[in-house]
Amino acid sequence: MPFVLFLASLVVAFSVLNFSISAVVAIILTAILIYVVFSKTSSADYIYDEMAQGYIKLDGLIAIAFFTIKIVAFYIAGWALNNARLYLGVPISLALLALVFVILRIKKQGLATIGLTSANFGKSSLLGLSMSVPFIIRAAKMFHVEHFYSINFLYSVFFYLVVISFCEEVSFRGYIQTRLHGLIKSGPLAILVGGLMFATMHIPFQAAWAYFATGQTLMQWIEPLQLLLWIWNHIIFVIMYRRFNSLAGPVIFHFFVNFSIIQPIFFV
Repeated sequence: MPFVLFLASLVVAFSVLNFSISAVVAIILTAILIYVVFSKTSSADYIYDEMAQGYIKLDGLIAIAFFTIKIVAFYIAGWALNNARLYLGVPISLALLALVFVILRIKKQGLATIGLTSANFGKSSLLGLSMSVPFIIRAAKMFHVEHFYSINFLYSVFFYLVVISFCEEVSFRGYIQTRLHGLIKSGPLAILVGGLMFATMHIPFQAAWAYFATGQTLMQWIEPLQLLLWIWNHIIFVIMYRRFNSLAGPVIFHFFVNFSIIQPIFFV
């Protein structure tokens, strides 16, 4: 399965990269590494399934309520960015992350139930790094040495690693997706619904900003291909999470995908 995941990442990577021979060699070696290290079935897959199937309807409803709050908050952030030139993405993302921890405390559910555990941390991290090779190569090609010492670069690492990758993985893959099983007992269907929700989550902020900045309506702004890409990304992240019942890999992979594709435009 990880080998298939790696090939899936290449589908995205090849659309944005022009690979040199050395890059192709690195990818082939990485694919071999993934196949050798992760080819055996992991017991964590069963742990994830048992945990997910243990949630009840109330857990699912609370997750839906949390998702609704997230949607509204991001729409407000998009409105604020255009009308007040005030970016609220960082405080809102951190506040929503804190809300997840509050819900866990009230429900008496441990951090392991959202993928924050030391078990299989190393293997999950290695999987995330291995799958990130194409995007690491892209970042290396885009950035210059002087960027690594700038405050802007360090803030960008914090932003894409903590505010975007960590917060999204914990709140969505760790919390919302797992609790959806309390409402939807079919695993594949729950993941598909989660994917639709993940794609929808990206719309309010960007659509609000687009509307107030350019006057575009929601239907004018949405690109079906982008929605499908978000759903596809969600499926990949969930499979990575299930593999070792850890969010370490998804967080790392999520970080390098976003950082290598989005962030370089601010430096070049």
